[in-house]
Amino acid sequence: MKLLQNLRKKWQLSYFDFFAVLLTFALTGMSVVWLKKPILDTVLPMGSPSWVKVIAYLSLILPLYQALLILYGTLLGQFSFFWEKEKKFLRFFFRWYKK
Repeated sequence: MKLLQNLRKKWQLSYFDFFAVLLTFALTGMSVVWLKKPILDTVLPMGSPSWVKVIAYLSLILPLYQALLILYGTLLGQFSFFWEKEKKFLRFFFRWYKK
């Protein structure tokens, strides 16, 4: 419980906004779990090596997760919160690319 209180204070959210953010994460996670298998089964041939599955997962499912996070966040009125998190994620992810 204290962890949730600390997160709410760190993110400076009202109780309603905090609930909407947590709901967004929950919906996004459930959607990705639900969509992962059909997407990977469509893209990958049967019996693909594990390393191919990992690369496919990272290149397909990770962007899908980020897009769903923005989509659900927007639908729940939290676009600005998730857009800031998305920008931070992209800066971290592509920090080596700028060099």
